[in-house]
Amino acid sequence: MIAVKNLSKYHGERCLFKDVTFHINDGEVVGLCGENGTGKSTILKILCGIESSDTGEINCPKSTTFGYLPQDIDMQSDKTLYEEVSEVFKDIINLKKEAEEIEELFASGDYDADKYQKLMDRYGDLQEKIISTDAHTIDADIHDVLRGLGFLHKHWHKKVNEFSGGWQMKIYMAKLLLQRPDVLLLDEPTNHLDIDARNWLEQFLKKYPKSVVMVSHDRHFMDTVVKKIYEVFSAKLETYHGTFSKYLVEREERIDKVYIAYEKQKDEIEKMQEFIDRFRAKIDKAQLVQSRIKTLEKMEKIVLPPRRKKIKFFFPQALSCGDTVIEAHSVSKSYGDHKIIDPTTFTVSRGEKVVLLGVNGAGKTTLIKMITQSLDPTSGAIKLGHNVKVDYFAQDQALELNPTNSVLAEVSHK
Repeated sequence: MIAVKNLSKYHGERCLFKDVTFHINDGEVVGLCGENGTGKSTILKILCGIESSDTGEINCPKSTTFGYLPQDIDMQSDKTLYEEVSEVFKDIINLKKEAEEIEELFASGDYDADKYQKLMDRYGDLQEKIISTDAHTIDADIHDVLRGLGFLHKHWHKKVNEFSGGWQMKIYMAKLLLQRPDVLLLDEPTNHLDIDARNWLEQFLKKYPKSVVMVSHDRHFMDTVVKKIYEVFSAKLETYHGTFSKYLVEREERIDKVYIAYEKQKDEIEKMQEFIDRFRAKIDKAQLVQSRIKTLEKMEKIVLPPRRKKIKFFFPQALSCGDTVIEAHSVSKSYGDHKIIDPTTFTVSRGEKVVLLGVNGAGKTTLIKMITQSLDPTSGAIKLGHNVKVDYFAQDQALELNPTNSVLAEVSHK
């Protein structure tokens, strides 16, 4: 078990959280929730030693291993995918290599007879270690994890630095899952996963025999995997048992109870203060007055947590357009001999809500870019309907922002 006591963290004068205490039991999956900027990622980084806390302590067995998945990673490795993930088993692979070298030596007969017993003893030690570490399952484990995260066997010999950022995150995750640390710390693990990979990760974590602490805004994923929630709110930490959906309900109920208790205490304080002010000068009421003064002094005042901000927005009325919004005729896309999208024809009508599904690399983003006319099709044509205006929010939308603008200036820009 990992016990965290009185953990505090400040960024300058701003307090992220103060004196939070919690524990992580062996084998449990914990969700770490809270609004953006409350310090969830910071807690993960403190747990794995990347950052230090300002106060508090973390107690766990010295042998405890932590594995941390950040939200973003940039891998510049020129190793192949298989070589990169195999690094996890480097020590075991070296043991197998040494054992194979001794086997070859025995087979050749080219060894000093005086050293025969030492070689046999070393070979026995190696075999014992190899068996105890399940070294014979390495390739099967690598295959299962890579396939689960969406990698095909043909990708195994592709260099890591040739993969996109999203795929590199998957490679990093694959290495982490193969390491099987005592505590997995996952920061938004589903951000770069398609549905199949997300479903696979759900099952992996449900069967994971060790502890997991996870930050995620994926409600379905959290509901499936997590059974306990720690919420960072107003610099404090609250505990909720059950699913993520249950936590959302109980969270509002808890805050409502605090507000009700606050109003009740406020009325009580006002009545006692009124009594004190009214009878302060009367000698026959002095004892009662002093009693109420002492009660007020000892009373632990309820501090109201801030109500969560509710975002309200509306879309301005769009120009009236025709019944057909998008019309595609025999549209295809290829890069050289590599076909991304075979010739396809479709229409999208006014008012329709369409979801585009497919595994990573199937061409979803390519099709979207052709619809927005930021990418030309190899064949065919896509036509937008009368008065149709297209806006596009990309995976790498941050690259479209002007870093010199303030937030207000950027969102106000048209």
